[in-house]
Amino acid sequence: MKKILLALVALLCTIGASAQDNDSIYEKNLLKPGTPAPIIPLDGKDGSKYGLHQFQKMTGNYMAVYFYAGWCPDCRKVAPDFVQKIQKDCKSLNISPFYVSFDKDSTTFKEYREKEDMHGMVFLETKKWKESKVAKDYHLEWIPTFYLISPDGMVDFATINFSKLMDRIEQLKKEGKIKELDIKQPEFFGGTQRLLEYLSKNIHYPSEADRFDFEGRVIMKFYVNEDGTISDISCIKAQGTKPYSKKFLALPESEQKAKEEALLKLMAKEGYRVVKNMPRWIPGTVSGKPVKTSFNLPITFKLTKKK
Repeated sequence: MKKILLALVALLCTIGASAQDNDSIYEKNLLKPGTPAPIIPLDGKDGSKYGLHQFQKMTGNYMAVYFYAGWCPDCRKVAPDFVQKIQKDCKSLNISPFYVSFDKDSTTFKEYREKEDMHGMVFLETKKWKESKVAKDYHLEWIPTFYLISPDGMVDFATINFSKLMDRIEQLKKEGKIKELDIKQPEFFGGTQRLLEYLSKNIHYPSEADRFDFEGRVIMKFYVNEDGTISDISCIKAQGTKPYSKKFLALPESEQKAKEEALLKLMAKEGYRVVKNMPRWIPGTVSGKPVKTSFNLPITFKLTKKK
């Protein structure tokens, strides 16, 4: 029995040593701290390309880069921890997640991201990971692999072991380098009351919606830029307010769906117009620095007296 126990202890020690050896084997060629982080190309709205370090200059954040694939068993094991501990638990800190996926197939990629609730900057590689330029630039020999990039665009840490990444982040917290952000949301000049007054004064009720006594609500998404100007306006949701009026319900049932969609489009169009014509806002800030910030604005179209 003693020999069996000794053999078991020896086996466990061998397994532990093997895991450590794997870490050292696959980590030995990763980029060293102080190395400039290679470009991970991101598409700009104007068709331009810009690198990860340029994005960091806009945010001033550390970036926790997660190289993964949805088909990879080890990646699937660690993904929930990365999402929880980096994406969610560090949300108020100056560190952001950056996902580099080697899934190739865009449908599989989207389904896996939705399943794991992954949000943040992402680069989808369409080549096999061992043939990828990004993988070669970052000296990847294993996935998952994790890099921590400092705000100046330099490699701070690299590992294939998620717990090691978290240890490094905890160390940087103690040093005061990763810390709570002082975040202020963008604001309409004069505050919420002035914003409501602006909307009330400037929204023109679509005449066709008025004709059918149709009421609804749209949510307009836009960005407040560093200088307070508005850009990237879109309608992310449009919904009619029920119960619908007698005039609307008097339409043949076969026509109601198309009419509803048409009226909501008119409301979204009016929402776009009134947001586009807004005066400059007070921009959002992170630690006192103005930053481009998204804002969702619900606009309700309600008749003064429903007929």
